[in-house]
Amino acid sequence: VPVEPGVLAVTGVRARPSPMAGGSGGVYLTVLNGLDQPLQLTGIDGVVAGSLELHESVNDQGVIRMEPHPEGFPIPARSTLELKPGGKHIMLIDLAAPLAVGDVFTLTLTFDKADPLTIDVPVAEDGAMTDMHMPMPAHADLAPDGPTLADQQSDGIHGWLTSTPAEPTRGEATIDAYLVADDGQPIEGATVTLDIDMTNMSHGQYLVPAEAAGGGHYAGNVHFSMPGPWRIIANIERPGQEVIKLRFDFMVKRG
Repeated sequence: VPVEPGVLAVTGVRARPSPMAGGSGGVYLTVLNGLDQPLQLTGIDGVVAGSLELHESVNDQGVIRMEPHPEGFPIPARSTLELKPGGKHIMLIDLAAPLAVGDVFTLTLTFDKADPLTIDVPVAEDGAMTDMHMPMPAHADLAPDGPTLADQQSDGIHGWLTSTPAEPTRGEATIDAYLVADDGQPIEGATVTLDIDMTNMSHGQYLVPAEAAGGGHYAGNVHFSMPGPWRIIANIERPGQEVIKLRFDFMVKRG
């Protein structure tokens, strides 16, 4: 889509389906900056989720992780900013309700040197997202029933984490990983280990084998030694295939 001189516009807006309230979702779009000055996309407002953040998926030595960008993203003059799966995107955290195909919700984009833009965001089927590099299917029948601790996708696998208790605190917890392929089939017969550590602190790092419970569900018992930001990397090994790593970031509360 060409940039129209003097016009700030948004195109290609869509959200991926998400089967659970309390889970997370992603919004993708392209901002067309036809103005003669550079802009900064500084934030997003809306009631669709408890928190709306600008994130970027980064490949860190083979591990895909979400990197928050609270400062926003720059948009050069007479240029574009593309938010897409596998790159920069809008992250919806703690969804107020599931996002089903055909739903439409409203978001407002804020900028440093331009008026806010309010947009309608349709929730699209996977087949409608043919311009996406990394589709994010929703498999409501295979996803966990309760609120998710985190979700992530990489190399054709979509994973959800849940915890018992649902909001982990310092001490013991059971972590459940639900793994689904992009074709909708559960990841069966894999060897899954959970690499657990505090984010950026190298505190108490250890590995936990996750036992297969069927239907792409793997469970492991863990111990969180202190409250704060933690991460779990699920190492997924399948016969004859390369190991896939999914990184999940979340908070452990004091309790």
